[in-house]
Amino acid sequence: PPPVGTFVNYEPPAFYVVQWKNLMAVNAFITWIKVFKYLESVPFLSHLLKVFYTALPDTLGFLAAGVAIFVGFGLSHFLAYGDDVYAYRSLASSLVTLYRQLLGDFDVAAMERSNRVLGPAFFVLWTLLSTVLLLNVFVAIVIDAYDKVSQQADRVSFGAFVRESALPPLQEALKKIQKLTGDDEEEEEEEEDSN
Repeated sequence: PPPVGTFVNYEPPAFYVVQWKNLMAVNAFITWIKVFKYLESVPFLSHLLKVFYTALPDTLGFLAAGVAIFVGFGLSHFLAYGDDVYAYRSLASSLVTLYRQLLGDFDVAAMERSNRVLGPAFFVLWTLLSTVLLLNVFVAIVIDAYDKVSQQADRVSFGAFVRESALPPLQEALKKIQKLTGDDEEEEEEEEDSN
């Protein structure tokens, strides 16, 4: 330990502890993503994963367009309200505030106080484009992928999966257990007969 009265700077080790925690958080996320690899072996879940994989190319194109619209609105909100409204003080905070607006957390009055014309106009445009148009297009992409996958293969229900895949190994194990217990009973009966 350091002598009493001396200053010890714990900021560098604390920084590395925080970075270690961040690395572990990313590692945990990647580890859980690997679960998808094992879910492919379950038929009724593999259907869901096939829908995800089928929708992925269209979703990436949609995501590029969505990011362009999102950043454009973030920049316009930052320029329109950045001097007056704290939530739009930088481009990053504008983007976070727009995302929060998608989830229903918005302050239209502050935007209107800052800019009487652009406040309501940008709010209406953002809500129309993001929630009405973009989210509906995303849902349409997923539904289209679901239709494609459904046409390609038949889905297996949970009951059929249990009957065909999970139940036979359990029945075999039960037969082996019965054989083992049945053999023991026969040996005991033979010993009783010989006495």
